[in-house]
Amino acid sequence: MYWLASLCAATALLHSGIVLGVQIPSELSRYFHTDENLIASFNNGTDFVTYPGERLPTKETQDSPNIYVPGPMTGSSPYILLMVDPSYNATVPTNTVLHTIVGNLTAGQAYNASWSDNKPTLALKGPQPVVAPYVGPEPPAHQPSHNYTIMLFSQPPNFQVPSKYDQWMTLDMSDPFTRTNFPVVNFARDTGLGQPVAATYFRLTLTSANQAGSTSTATAYENVASSTSASGSVATGTVTGKTILRALLPTSVYFLI
Repeated sequence: MYWLASLCAATALLHSGIVLGVQIPSELSRYFHTDENLIASFNNGTDFVTYPGERLPTKETQDSPNIYVPGPMTGSSPYILLMVDPSYNATVPTNTVLHTIVGNLTAGQAYNASWSDNKPTLALKGPQPVVAPYVGPEPPAHQPSHNYTIMLFSQPPNFQVPSKYDQWMTLDMSDPFTRTNFPVVNFARDTGLGQPVAATYFRLTLTSANQAGSTSTATAYENVASSTSASGSVATGTVTGKTILRALLPTSVYFLI
């Protein structure tokens, strides 16, 4: 009866809006593509994005995720991770909200896990610089679901962020404008990232402002959701790279035995 279980599982995925094999949401699929799927876990490993397009509670995504890649992705070549929200600007979806950029990631030892269908899976490990510290998703209330997209790229030699992108690399939780209208396609082109080697996305829908991890931030994003240009002051983030790294890759994932 394995075929029946598989059919039921496929039907459930179809009704949930999940399309297998589609790692990039429609807003960015014209510009980025990959056949490899990432797996992300939030909330200390209790909430998983196993298939692209899965839905998560907003409050469970306020800490940065752990990232796992397919077993064939081995070697010492570094990777760079981007997480963006392309649903922020419906008119120009490539003007995204930037949630994080982390570089110099490498794939660790392979192991099997039930949430990866018992296929070989690699946890990304560091140490690595946090280029843009993590900011948790805060979709505006009463809007269609936002597609939070996580893309992994091969990191080019001597990777550097051009100075014209500095305004998006800082962290100022009191001013959400600093992360809006991030031109992700231009950034990938200007830094030589090319196409992602793996990706996934998850969906969040906020039915009321008090569901958000930070109501003030959610309200601010709602106020600027139709904006076409970033404004406001840029301040240096108070969250250190070390703190973000610890959240991204806790010891239990970093040291694989």
